[in-house]
Amino acid sequence: MALSVTGAINGGTGTATVASTGGNLTTTGGGSVTATGITLSATGGSNSLTLGGSLMAGTGNLLLESAGDISFNPASALNVSANALTFTLPVTNSIKHIGTNATTFNTNLSVNKLLISSGTVAVGPGKTLTNNGTITMTGATGGIVLGNTSATLENAAAGTIDLQSTSGISGDSTATSTFNNHGLFKKTAGTGISDVATLNFVNHTDGKINVGAGTLKFGTAAFSASSGLITLGAGTTLQTLTTSFDNNGIIEGSGTFDGT
Repeated sequence: MALSVTGAINGGTGTATVASTGGNLTTTGGGSVTATGITLSATGGSNSLTLGGSLMAGTGNLLLESAGDISFNPASALNVSANALTFTLPVTNSIKHIGTNATTFNTNLSVNKLLISSGTVAVGPGKTLTNNGTITMTGATGGIVLGNTSATLENAAAGTIDLQSTSGISGDSTATSTFNNHGLFKKTAGTGISDVATLNFVNHTDGKINVGAGTLKFGTAAFSASSGLITLGAGTTLQTLTTSFDNNGIIEGSGTFDGT
């Protein structure tokens, strides 16, 4: 049978384990789980795990495991706090953010397949989101927000971040967060503008930027140099508003590089 958590579960100083082996497991916007450690499990058949309530593991560890997708669908702002966060799911399934509100991860986060179709995935202060596979953003708004005090987005050498609409990636007003690109950062759809703003963007020697549609705009982001490859498709634009740009890599293609 399916299991829905609509109230609060408080495991105190122990580990709270909530399992549904015969159906989907869902926590709603009013359902929170608080404990020193948390395990949420939906492992029977092809069941999915859908999270809408806060998960507070504090100094403990948080394990989210599913035989299907793991989806974040917050009815209001959702907070995830843990010493360490582990996802266990089939390689053919995805971690999805489908809610219109923000989910803030106050823990380091490593993903292999993340789909953000709406809302915002926020990385807490001093924490790191590492992409080892594919992050796809299909929403017209929202995307990824890096919190202040040096939050970091790491796109690893094997990673791809694909903007398929006009959502983007931003920091906060302090502009102290960093987006390190060692993999492929691309915009493949959406005729409008996707913004990368108020953070430090670094395109390393193994990093690739591919603009295949619309405009990729580094507005108030500090993107003043590139050591990797930048490819601009026909009719596309890469715009950077820094006062100078030092190209130590390669810029190719028939699109427009706008440094104004």
